[in-house]
Amino acid sequence: MNPSSTGPVAGARGAPRTGGYVHSVALPFPVRFAIVNAGAELVGLGGVGALSAWAALSIGPDAPAFAPVVIALGALEGAVVGAAQARLVREKVPSLRTRAWVGATIVGAVPAVIVARATR
Repeated sequence: MNPSSTGPVAGARGAPRTGGYVHSVALPFPVRFAIVNAGAELVGLGGVGALSAWAALSIGPDAPAFAPVVIALGALEGAVVGAAQARLVREKVPSLRTRAWVGATIVGAVPAVIVARATR
């Protein structure tokens, strides 16, 4: 088969952009959102867990300074998750305000870590 008869080759000038993949499969938005969210939670919660363990070992889990550290780490987790979600959601809602979305995820994450800390 003559390669020039099959149309432009991915990556060649004039070829349609494929996001860097020659054979890409478009996943439905809810599936992509779940994957992105799971990855962000893994990074966010994993980082918070590791830093919380470090803080507990460094200053002690009953030290007065420990609670504000955990709350700040909860805000960090919310920011990581919110930023990842916003990047994807903007594909569907271009008018989405990223700062507002990230702020909303922080507002949800901070009470969650407070409750988790209070119920330990």
